[in-house]
Amino acid sequence: MSAGSPIQPKRFIAGWGVLAALVATLGWLGWRCARDPRLAFLAPHASAAWISYPRPANFDGRTATTLATEFRRDFNLPAAPRLATVTFRAFKRATVIVNGTTVARWTDARDNWKAPQTFAITPLVRPGRNNISITVENAAGPPVLWARLDAGEVRVATDEHWEASCAGATWRPARPADAALPQARDGTDQSFSDASLAWRQRWPTVLFAGMISLGVLAVWSWWSRRSSSLQLSGRPSRLREPAVVMLGIVVAVWIALAAHNHHLLPRVLGFDAPAHLDYIRYIMERRTLPLAHEGAVMYNPPLYYALGAGILSLLSLQVTDPAAADILRALALAGGIGQLLLIAASLRLLLPERRGVQAIGILFAAALPAHLYLSAYVTNEWLVALLGTATIYLTLRALRTSRISMSLGTAIGGCLGLALLTKVTALLLAPFVVGALAMKLCREERRTRRERLAPLIALVLACLAVCGWQYGRVWLHFGRPLVGVWDPDSGFKWWQDPGYATVSTFWRFGAALFHPAFSARNGFWDGIYSTLWGDGLCGGRATGDYRPPWDYALMAVAGWIALVLSALMVAGAVRLLWRFLRQPTPEHLMVVGVGYGFGLALLVMNLKVPCFGEAKAFYGLVALLPACTFVAEGFIWVGSTRPSWPLASVVGTWAILSLATYWVAPAGRQTHLVLGVEEQQAAHWDRAASHFRAALRDDPRDPLARGQLATCLEALQRPGEARSEIARNVAAHPDDALCHVQSAVAAAATGDWVGADAHIDRAVALAPDCAPARTLRLQILRRQNRRPELVAACRESLRLDPANGDVHFALGQALLGATGSEAEAKDHLRLAAELLPRSPAALTSIAWIFATHPDTAVRDGDRATGYAETACELTHRQSVMPLLVLAAAHAEAGRFDRAVEAAQLAHSVANQSGQNELAGQCAQFASLYRARRPFRQPSPGR
Repeated sequence: MSAGSPIQPKRFIAGWGVLAALVATLGWLGWRCARDPRLAFLAPHASAAWISYPRPANFDGRTATTLATEFRRDFNLPAAPRLATVTFRAFKRATVIVNGTTVARWTDARDNWKAPQTFAITPLVRPGRNNISITVENAAGPPVLWARLDAGEVRVATDEHWEASCAGATWRPARPADAALPQARDGTDQSFSDASLAWRQRWPTVLFAGMISLGVLAVWSWWSRRSSSLQLSGRPSRLREPAVVMLGIVVAVWIALAAHNHHLLPRVLGFDAPAHLDYIRYIMERRTLPLAHEGAVMYNPPLYYALGAGILSLLSLQVTDPAAADILRALALAGGIGQLLLIAASLRLLLPERRGVQAIGILFAAALPAHLYLSAYVTNEWLVALLGTATIYLTLRALRTSRISMSLGTAIGGCLGLALLTKVTALLLAPFVVGALAMKLCREERRTRRERLAPLIALVLACLAVCGWQYGRVWLHFGRPLVGVWDPDSGFKWWQDPGYATVSTFWRFGAALFHPAFSARNGFWDGIYSTLWGDGLCGGRATGDYRPPWDYALMAVAGWIALVLSALMVAGAVRLLWRFLRQPTPEHLMVVGVGYGFGLALLVMNLKVPCFGEAKAFYGLVALLPACTFVAEGFIWVGSTRPSWPLASVVGTWAILSLATYWVAPAGRQTHLVLGVEEQQAAHWDRAASHFRAALRDDPRDPLARGQLATCLEALQRPGEARSEIARNVAAHPDDALCHVQSAVAAAATGDWVGADAHIDRAVALAPDCAPARTLRLQILRRQNRRPELVAACRESLRLDPANGDVHFALGQALLGATGSEAEAKDHLRLAAELLPRSPAALTSIAWIFATHPDTAVRDGDRATGYAETACELTHRQSVMPLLVLAAAHAEAGRFDRAVEAAQLAHSVANQSGQNELAGQCAQFASLYRARRPFRQPSPGR
């Protein structure tokens, strides 16, 4: 129905009713942001700011362990106030201390942490210098504080003038929580993501792509005029239909891309690719389906994984075989091409008189980076997108029929069920599919109510028949049908930076245009933009050094041109929404509802799980057809006021650059680098070295490739050549921190501690956030037993990663030797055990300290027993030391009979493994415990 048609009151009311529901939903979401403690949203409040410990951005997941940050501030009072109060909000628990006296311990998890807490502190403050300290604890994110102290006319509010220390880290000025997390100064290469540098390098390529685009448009215009009367077999020629020609071209390009990139991509590449392969392996090995708590991605429904497992089993392949990844990528390619065909068919239904604009929509779908790069990854996203688009297409077909049959309703329900059996995100399609069909059925004349309900009932029953068993199975086990990896019920307790959201998270935008890679740290829209118009999270890699071998310079350039596509998409979305409000139709409800619904769902999910990994545009790939329609409608709208060929040439230029971005350079430095790293991880050192040498042929000055080559040579027992490569690297790149780290490793291996220290000092000076340099410094200081320096180095390392269990263990051990630091040492050791729950070595060492330390303030027999028991379970009670430490822990707790049993079992294991000297020690320990005497001695080194 055209926009100029007369408005029908009932439809007008229905359209604005939908808008009112959308506004009400946004209002409800805003209320939850301000009041609901389950959403980690830091609502702004006047007179103070939320502050946190200043950490550089970290894209790794963090174990959900309670960390504490102490915030402190000195302030002066000219005179004793008549009334002094402190008001605070803490994410999530807090202890307030004023001048050394505890004011409040707010620890009840049932309380709403967003509600302000006010306490009187008048007796505790005095004229002159005062101090306030607030310690905030949190296990589900970083500790964050909002506080205000009022004392007469003096007000002390949280801001960057406060100091903070997280989990014993170095004291630093606090950072406003609504500021973007800073990029880590870790010595890694960030130039690949510099858009200004990319433009300087690639402007000739952009110009060439623009000329090709204009040339294609000119040729096509000429061919269309010439073939206007062409007949083939008595039928009009398909060669003059832009959509058909465009579809053939883009399918050919996709096939050529896949064939070219086939041997140039690592086998395990993509977001959570190893976890996806583990899911397939689970099904192949156990012949059953997992539940959410059995693996990182096993909360997903099983269709994709069962399909992959079935095909690999038929071909007698294991997931570790190189051919297995090829098969899975071939499936993704077929799915992507299938989706292009469905989008082309759907656009013919939605825009039947706009053949040229259909071609624009098809080109957009084919060149969209979020669609392109997923076809090269091991993931289930392509399958849910394919089935979701098929569901929308079948629904559009049903809306075009005169009467919707039960068989068509059954087909739609079955397709929707398959989508839901692939990923839960397909659930967002259901209300709009059912709503559009219901609107159509209500308008069908000469049908009874029962006849109108029959197709909808068939749809629901077919959907439940296909996927209901999976959600019922989850419901029976977890008590609810939907469980995600972010849910505690999944057994995976984790969080990821930033760990909370603020107004700025959803207000800032622009960083993705200048530094596209990892721009999600700046906010939601930058994350969405960088993953829609490019592989902005580098295939799920936490560092850009080992990113996929895409052309990130072209990606950055295309991201700027994509502003035009973004404007078209927004314009089309507004145009269709306005048309729907004036004259609602089932087709518009389907397209507009799915498009806006997935956008709102991404927003809600980033509020529920506020982390970098959730701001990914391809989670909404099921809504690719609505996005194509929005772009096409925007093109029509803009093209109605101006000649469309300039706009078409811009779209064509963007498409050429986007497709070229994912054409892997066979001899490129990055290609050989990532392939070499994959061979290195498989311990194929010769093949890895050959790849690194090839990378050096492309760029002889590449420090990363030369450093990795040196690592391979060391593994191949060629230390002389390795040291030579390291020396060449440092000489060529004296300002590269990672080169100095590798030189420090080489120096330490030969006992040159002075040289190692010098290189580490230089590395830290060049890159203060270089984690490898900090780690190596800790190892050297521990080996040399330089305790005071070790304590300072540990605190500085915790500045980068307060949840590093190894650093907490080292700091705890170092503090044991300092008088008066026993309590803090014990806290760090406990935290280390929580952060390293699957490390038998760490748990055994910590349990030994708690069981045998000579200081009663350090010993804790019950904790020692728990840690030792876990270590024994992890080693299946086949390792001597965990059993021996378990015996010492039982003895410390006064359970001497059980101590004897554990010591005897350790003695038996030692004998069986031929460790005769250790078996003798076990016998001595057993004799000691029979005499009901615990063992005491200084803790052994880890």
